[in-house]
Amino acid sequence: MGMKVLIVDDKKDTRYLLEVLLKGSGYEVISAGDGEEALEKLQESDFDLIISDILMPVMDGYQLCHAVKMDARLKKIPFVFYTATYIDPKDKELALDMGADLYIQKPLDPGKFIQIIRPVIEESKQGKLVSKPKKQKEEGDILKLYNERLVKKLEKKMLDLEASEERFRKLYENVNDVVFSLDKQGLFTTVNSRTELFGYKPKDLLGKHFTEILTPASKKIGEEHFRKAKKTKSDTRSQYDVEIVNPDGSISIGEVSISSIFKGNQFEGRFGIIRDITERKKAEQQIKKDLETKNVLLKEIHHRVKNNLQIIISLMRLQSQFQKDMQTREIFKETQSRILSIALIHESLYKTEDFARIDLGDYIQKFCTHIFHLHQVDSSKIKVTIDAEKIYVDITQGIPCSLILNELVSNAVKHAFPGNKKGVIAIELRKAKGDKVSLSVKDNGVGLPEEIDFCKPNTLGLQLINDLSEQLGADLKIQRKEGLKVTFTF
Repeated sequence: MGMKVLIVDDKKDTRYLLEVLLKGSGYEVISAGDGEEALEKLQESDFDLIISDILMPVMDGYQLCHAVKMDARLKKIPFVFYTATYIDPKDKELALDMGADLYIQKPLDPGKFIQIIRPVIEESKQGKLVSKPKKQKEEGDILKLYNERLVKKLEKKMLDLEASEERFRKLYENVNDVVFSLDKQGLFTTVNSRTELFGYKPKDLLGKHFTEILTPASKKIGEEHFRKAKKTKSDTRSQYDVEIVNPDGSISIGEVSISSIFKGNQFEGRFGIIRDITERKKAEQQIKKDLETKNVLLKEIHHRVKNNLQIIISLMRLQSQFQKDMQTREIFKETQSRILSIALIHESLYKTEDFARIDLGDYIQKFCTHIFHLHQVDSSKIKVTIDAEKIYVDITQGIPCSLILNELVSNAVKHAFPGNKKGVIAIELRKAKGDKVSLSVKDNGVGLPEEIDFCKPNTLGLQLINDLSEQLGADLKIQRKEGLKVTFTF
């Protein structure tokens, strides 16, 4: 086992750091929190080195050093002061007069610290170190010097405390929020001058219960938080909004941030701040109102666009009835179908609370119902199956999707089942890898003739599918086995 070191410091973190440092260098380490505890450990065991702070409760480092050097068994143990508080040259002079072997100021680089104390330990181990006062002063002179240093240190502490109190007072008075404290009954004991935010002077509130300035609803909230804080045996922090009744009868909104004050386990009151958030709340309400107005306008826009498109569809249907040429009638119907697909997008947006996106699966269900009705499909011969996950798309994706879907389903209805042949059109909507969406339309009909190249369109319908897929950045996949299946992933 290496040499045994006693560390004396009232701060746990300092003791821990020194323990880790010394143990890492091969020393055995014991710790004490003050001089009195250190003397007890010195009586219980032998030590090769003492490293002590000066400013400690119960018994400080000077008293400990004096006691060690006056003890016949302990006086030969090297004594090192390691302090951040006593840094005056006279503090060091007193320490050396009392018999300290080294006087080191905190903080110090760990490597340098070990480098400084190692020679002291080695000299002690070899019996070369004779630990005694460097200046042979009378006991009374040392005690007098000790008292002088102690008084100086207390005077400095008092000045530091006064400066600290002054800084706190300025902060307390100049902060933009109401700072307050309550006693255990909930009465105001201190408030700063920012009570003027709510029309009160500090003297108006001192001694009053904090709920006296609250509306009935907020009074219940405040009382409930205070009651919970009293029951809890540890610090309870809470934040909540209250309505404050101003002296003129108007209402302000305050955001309360508050903590509990404890003395041991005894509840002593609460301490916190109140921030005036009246204007912020008004702004939030205005934003909410504006948003509601915007939503109403958006809903009306989608409603009107849908209605106008329906009018166009109706006009085209009426116009087509006057066309004797069947090919012309078919062109009218195809155009109606495309406009209908867009109109249904606006109808979906009109009927939802979220105007930024639509449920694509729900849209497909509605679309198929309308498209079958438009083309007068016999549902006993051509059936449609829809297997759709709940997927949302925005309007910039929704309209191209609707037009592509229209072309694929319309083509299947018109061409896949000639001669009243029975069949099935299957539509699938799935989530794909990388946050993509996969939409496929499959039929078990006669399929697509080999001479038709999907990627080199010679009809408007195929041209739309290719152009809109490119607009979506979609990948097109064509399968001609057992009918036709077209899948586009975007």
